[in-house]
Amino acid sequence: MTYVALLRGINVGRHRRIAMAELRELITSLGHADVVTHLQSGNVVFKNRRHDVSKLRGEIEAGIASRFGLEVRVLIRTRGELARIVETNPLPGAAADPTHFRVTFLDPRPTSDQVALVDPSEFRPDEFRFGDGVVYVWYRGGILESKLTDAVWIRRLGVTATSRNWSTVTRLAGSVPSLLAEAPPRVSAPSQARSRRGGPPVVPVAPGLPDQVAQL
Repeated sequence: MTYVALLRGINVGRHRRIAMAELRELITSLGHADVVTHLQSGNVVFKNRRHDVSKLRGEIEAGIASRFGLEVRVLIRTRGELARIVETNPLPGAAADPTHFRVTFLDPRPTSDQVALVDPSEFRPDEFRFGDGVVYVWYRGGILESKLTDAVWIRRLGVTATSRNWSTVTRLAGSVPSLLAEAPPRVSAPSQARSRRGGPPVVPVAPGLPDQVAQL
């Protein structure tokens, strides 16, 4: 099974910093395979045969707390769930404006009674529609000027919320094939160069992709 872990609130400004190389190392150490990160905002694609998402999430959160000393909430979706999120977009016009179009992931999934607590007219000209465990938000008035932040969903729905822009969501929905195509190539042991001082192997990294898209 291919999963995507979405970490909330890391690498914002100078606080709560986690290097993607170290995050990939941690996720791999927890028994996950084919670990790939995308961008610096905490998007991790990995494979695991297990199906208990709550346990997978708990192990990752505990691992982050132990290694980095940070309490970070993690939301997990399968690659199939992300594909359906893209396919069932209720605001198709917003897809043409990806820099102002975000998907906010919610955990747990809100009930219909909770959804009814949020009045769309309160946030105009911005638009939003609820999907399966997500909110599609079109920031027509601009993101910086909007009152429709993750804090709204956290406070009014009592959930954990983290947002990704539309371009990121569509790429994660494609997951492993699209990201691995850009990952630095592995170098076999015989061909690895060693430092002049006899240090560890030096593995070349694809230009321009130090941590944006990489694979262990």
